[in-house]
Amino acid sequence: MSNYWKLQRSSSDCIHFVYADQVDDSDSAITDELRKSNVKWVYVDYLDVKHSDQHIADVIAYLLKLQHAPYGPRTSPYQPKIWVPFLDDLVGLSRQEHENGVAIIIDSADVFLAENGREFFELIEAFLIQFSDWFEKKKPCHLCFQMEKSELVRRLFAAP
Repeated sequence: MSNYWKLQRSSSDCIHFVYADQVDDSDSAITDELRKSNVKWVYVDYLDVKHSDQHIADVIAYLLKLQHAPYGPRTSPYQPKIWVPFLDDLVGLSRQEHENGVAIIIDSADVFLAENGREFFELIEAFLIQFSDWFEKKKPCHLCFQMEKSELVRRLFAAP
């Protein structure tokens, strides 16, 4: 079993780096477990984002149906970076009574890290800033980096 089985639990072990050989058919029931726990998840393949004109924060926010998405490009140096409204929206999501947890799965994360390390680490930083809101409520909140593209992970998580 991979680290994806931790997605239904509230844990300070909230950022996962998963490799292709760590995922197999034994993981196929995880989405059923997430549905039973009412944990919301989104799947984003960095390669798809890379070939679009969207920012990865906008893609994740759109899939999670976050309140202020899309955030749009910065038009002034005084405007906050995209990660600030993104993390604010995640905090807002955590405060909604009907939300029982969230998991963000990024496929092709090795390419994301290699090509855009700054955004990769800014995503981690934004995620960690808002994580405590979920953790205090004992609700799962996870960020999973699928470090090698995995068709199995796409099949499991692409369509909740």
